[in-house]
Amino acid sequence: MASTSSPAAITLMPLQNIILGMVAWYCFLPHLVLNGSLIVHGNMGPGLYNYSQIQIGGYDVWAYMADLSVQMAVDSINADPNVLRGVYVGIKRFSDCGPWNADAQGNWAERRRRSGGYDSTVMAADVIEHNPDVLGVVSLQSSSKAR
Repeated sequence: MASTSSPAAITLMPLQNIILGMVAWYCFLPHLVLNGSLIVHGNMGPGLYNYSQIQIGGYDVWAYMADLSVQMAVDSINADPNVLRGVYVGIKRFSDCGPWNADAQGNWAERRRRSGGYDSTVMAADVIEHNPDVLGVVSLQSSSKAR
């Protein structure tokens, strides 16, 4: 009697999610809705803002371009089946300066000087307490106080 062997079982990796937090100065970008520091509504895709809505060279451009860069990297990872096989990378966006404010650009330097990091501390607590699925955060922030 000839033995019949069954084909080797194919093991599929379960789909796993990795959620990254993107921290930026979203208070410079209109049309975003926040719940605490988490952006819950508003598209950050390319072409969303035109030159009349973004002050060229301002903080709003930095926030928008940093966000697009991270989104493009994540999209590239998710599109390549050979990178992080079985893993989906998502992004949650957090503002460390509150919701959009028409005067944010004008009073930004004074606000940051006075805050001493308070806004970022509130945002960090919000991420930790209300978003336990966030594995880590990326940001364009820097500190003149840290050495």
